Amino acid sequence: GGGGGGGARGGGGGVKGKWSKEQLQELSAILERKIRALDEKRLETAGKCTLASIIYRFAAENTAAAKENYANVVHRDLDETAAENLRVHDQQAFFYNVWLPRKPVYSDPLCMCVPESVCGGDVGSYMNLCETDKTSLYYNSAQKYVYFPHMCVGDYLVWRSETVYHASFPLPDQVARTHTLGGRVSADLRLYFSAKA
Repeated sequence: GGGGGGGARGGGGGVKGKWSKEQLQELSAILERKIRALDEKRLETAGKCTLASIIYRFAAENTAAAKENYANVVHRDLDETAAENLRVHDQQAFFYNVWLPRKPVYSDPLCMCVPESVCGGDVGSYMNLCETDKTSLYYNSAQKYVYFPHMCVGDYLVWRSETVYHASFPLPDQVARTHTLGGRVSADLRLYFSAKA
């Protein structure tokens, strides 16, 4: 569940295009309440919540475009070094990702690796960009992955940014459905919680 290192599924909102500043403020407040409820014990010492980033993912027209538009490399958004740097330099203490479908998901859903199935030797650099980067995950048959089929507007996934590896992946039968129903439209958000002053 959301209280541990894994993800949680719940309800959220969806609109067309990019969200306005007011909509983002409202969404951020809703997500803050949800995350505080999901991870109550961990966040009892947390202070202010900040919406740190948002990435809009719009429908890809074909497989090549999907590879560019959706993150299909298994990764986590922060490694231990990045999280520690945010704690020390930005006074941020807790980090969460939220994934929201903005229309029903018929293609390229998000999967998450169960944190307990990750071995230290599986961790490496994301696309070999930096030797000290530890945000990518090399495949190991012991890893366990989960995804939630048939996600719709109103659903969301939330997980700890430094704990859960994730990626999009193509469904075996998605080509025909994507042609008639369109590709995935979603948003990735990251929320940071400061430590109490």
